[in-house]
Amino acid sequence: MDSFDLSPEVRKQISNYHAAAVVIGVVGVIAGIACFVWSMHLADDGNEGFILPLILGFGIAVGAVALGVYLWQKGTVLFKDHAIRGVIEEQFPGCTYLPKGHINEAAVARTGMFPRWTTIKGSDLTRGEYNGWKFAFSNLKLTYQVGSGKSRRTVTEFEGIWIAYQMDRTIDGSVAVIEKMGSRSRHRKNRVETDNAAFNAKFHVISQTPKTVFYVLTPQFMEDINRLDYYARAHTNLFFGGNAVHLALNIDRQKFTSTTSRSEVLQQIAYIKKMLNLIVADAYLFGREEPASADPFTTA
Repeated sequence: MDSFDLSPEVRKQISNYHAAAVVIGVVGVIAGIACFVWSMHLADDGNEGFILPLILGFGIAVGAVALGVYLWQKGTVLFKDHAIRGVIEEQFPGCTYLPKGHINEAAVARTGMFPRWTTIKGSDLTRGEYNGWKFAFSNLKLTYQVGSGKSRRTVTEFEGIWIAYQMDRTIDGSVAVIEKMGSRSRHRKNRVETDNAAFNAKFHVISQTPKTVFYVLTPQFMEDINRLDYYARAHTNLFFGGNAVHLALNIDRQKFTSTTSRSEVLQQIAYIKKMLNLIVADAYLFGREEPASADPFTTA
């Protein structure tokens, strides 16, 4: 069965939020246009008061659209709380699901994988344990501004799924594995070459402690990363530091919305589980030789 078992009351609440969002948005835009037309008529008549309806119309339109977006999001969050939460908790018993949450901003910044972003947005944060390992994942979007004035625009540095995993081993230093994208690279310093020419051709390896690279990136684990990249069907980026592994998959996958079906949620979770299983392939990182001392997903 592909639909969610929602009560009539919850379905009505969601429908009411979305209907109100559409009505308020449309009415607000129409009122704004009417004020603009009124302002133009006053200007044609030489009335100096034409600026007042212009400002009024702009304020009404912007306010109505903002309220409409807010109400639509309220309906979507209500849907996630009553529908998607249940499926995620079935697949990851004991987990915590936050529809409006995302991977910790400080944790993302510490990885250094995406050094330019200034704004972070995300949703559908899930934290818990899978096969005995602590994890967290969410949708994430990292952006920054370029240019000035009329030429100012927003650039997306990363958009996709961000997965964080806690290791039982704490490593010295850090290692980033960044899939190459074209001839230009945002990572020019501290590059390390491995003994695997094919791996070097596909990924940049970044570390200030080259010795750690050869502990982490064993020949077998480099093959596992290639396999992970194949199954991910995404631009694959990994960071190993302290007792945390971060996997950033730059991929256009559908976010959970009020139209998401149960099968789509299950497909997304199956994808996440496959990625989690592939990450723990490295015996050095996940050999359970010593207990982890901190939770990298909640520590700022």
